[in-house]
Amino acid sequence: MVFGQNLWAGLREDFCEPQRVETPVTEERPLPAAGSGTTLSVDPPAALIFGYPATGPVYTDLKNAHPQPVHAFMLWQTYLLSVNPLSKVIWAPQVQDLVIQATSAYDSLSAPNIALMFSIYAAAVSSLPEDECQAKLGEPKQPLLAKYLACAQQALAAAGFLRSTSLVLLQAFAIFLLAARQSYDANTMWILTGVGVRMGQRLLATAPPKSANAALKCNGNGCVDKNTKPDKIDSTESSNFFETQMRLRVWWQIMLIDGRVTQLAGQARNFCGDTPDHPLPASLNDSDINPQMTGAPPPISDRPTEMVFCLLRYEMGKLLISKGSVLHDPASTMAERDAVIDNVATYFKEKYLDFLDRAIPLHQIARAGANAAILKMRLMAHHPGQYPDKGKSMPQAEHDMLFKTSVEMVSILVLGFTAMNIGPFRWHTDVYFQLDAVVFMLIESQTQDPFDEQVDKAWSHVASVLLHKPHLVREQDELGRAVRQLILRAWDTRERRARQLSPDKTPPKPPGLVADVLAELRQQKRGQQPKQRVTRGTAAQVNGSQVEDDDQVQDTAGGVTDEETLVSTRGGSTAVESLVIPTMDASLTGFVPPLGLDYSTTASSSLDASPFNDMDVLGWETTDWDSWGYWNTLLQSQSM
Repeated sequence: MVFGQNLWAGLREDFCEPQRVETPVTEERPLPAAGSGTTLSVDPPAALIFGYPATGPVYTDLKNAHPQPVHAFMLWQTYLLSVNPLSKVIWAPQVQDLVIQATSAYDSLSAPNIALMFSIYAAAVSSLPEDECQAKLGEPKQPLLAKYLACAQQALAAAGFLRSTSLVLLQAFAIFLLAARQSYDANTMWILTGVGVRMGQRLLATAPPKSANAALKCNGNGCVDKNTKPDKIDSTESSNFFETQMRLRVWWQIMLIDGRVTQLAGQARNFCGDTPDHPLPASLNDSDINPQMTGAPPPISDRPTEMVFCLLRYEMGKLLISKGSVLHDPASTMAERDAVIDNVATYFKEKYLDFLDRAIPLHQIARAGANAAILKMRLMAHHPGQYPDKGKSMPQAEHDMLFKTSVEMVSILVLGFTAMNIGPFRWHTDVYFQLDAVVFMLIESQTQDPFDEQVDKAWSHVASVLLHKPHLVREQDELGRAVRQLILRAWDTRERRARQLSPDKTPPKPPGLVADVLAELRQQKRGQQPKQRVTRGTAAQVNGSQVEDDDQVQDTAGGVTDEETLVSTRGGSTAVESLVIPTMDASLTGFVPPLGLDYSTTASSSLDASPFNDMDVLGWETTDWDSWGYWNTLLQSQSM
């Protein structure tokens, strides 16, 4: 049983002890200076990966493609604010000097540092909203992102990144992967992240240089002592603590990127074989380390550091690996799975969450990520798909727990879109958006009392998701059609059950954006052309922030409907309801199934037939867990 291949998909019972393989370091060719008038050739293997000619010059003049100084510093500040806190693969003071060098003496930059600069520029652009990119840089986001990705590719290839043991090139490639996720398909990214994993393995299998300054003098071209045998890396007693920490930071970030891309590509994650088990980087601020240090500073254990977000995610991954044999084993009982999840929740609460400050944006997104992971584990552990009848015999108490858990998880997703203080990290919310949690919530909503406040909250969340990710219902691909169909069926079920339970009571009204989707689908059902929407200056409130909402509907002939027609078309409020996001700490230990729950009790979750069966584009008559196999396959292909 798999849930969108997310979080702990692919974990196997037979976890192997990683085998360490000594990797010989090949002799690296000298890299030409990158000054004006110098033609950089493309490394043939890199040409195969990036699609460049194997021989001949590179056609883009990277010096001319470099941003103007004002834009370079703007991109650097954007990277520091939005990307660096969530990745921590560079030491900011060191790169700050490179930015100054790039804007004042570009010709003196080494080839690896050029690759690093363009990767940073691409990642910064990828983190910007479209309107902010246009306002700050004077160019649309997607063309500018494509430009800097292409420049980063060319610079990486020219530096011979596939054959290098350069920490700088590995950092550049990791940042390039962060930026490329918004542009490349999941299968391509899966191949590229595999390259990054191999590069990281090779670098960590070599001893760090005796002096970080020596590495800098070599311009990051992999100066290593080839007579030193590569023992397993020690994160605290290395002769070069700084270099070791930076290697561990970039290694674990690449492993994290690879894990997410593996999920999106629908591949099983193999944690055995030749994947080494390196220690996590230390919980230290950038101010606690420097290239000149040779020993470890005093550990920081009484407060969070700048590494808290990254460390929390890395450690969550390691715990899921170590506990995967219980969570993924069909023979394990619900009680055993819940005990594992409770222990994980307690561990993270005591080690991380109790020390986080809600006023600090990095701490807020770290808390949200930890809570979402625990909630997702609970959904996975109690997934209806594990029942032979796909959940039809699942007791109502279990349905209630699953629905409440899914609503809380979607609450966290909505918080990522609406909380103003974590706005710089919204790119991360987009990349890691869990559509499967929304699908889960909509399916389980059909087992609930249609007048329940939690059901109201769920549909408010749906409206907020549609506001911030409108493509989910606007795209004409299979995923877009499936999401539209699910929204229609779930709401239709709610209305039908409301009339059955309370014929004299006014049925619920859909939130504005949900009503729009329903109206368009019903127009299609009647064979009419959908109304075309035009934006007017009506603002809706979402968690206190102003967002634009359409207040009029325009037909295909250009006429605007009157107010009466508008209200009847939308069927509900013209504004998205205010969303009150509760604190999420309770989610770590809450929503545990009631003690003594009898899983053998039969409780049917079958639904009445929908009146819109002639619109059944997916081929299933009811939106229940019989259809999850379809959703599971479809969601693996999403590139959020």
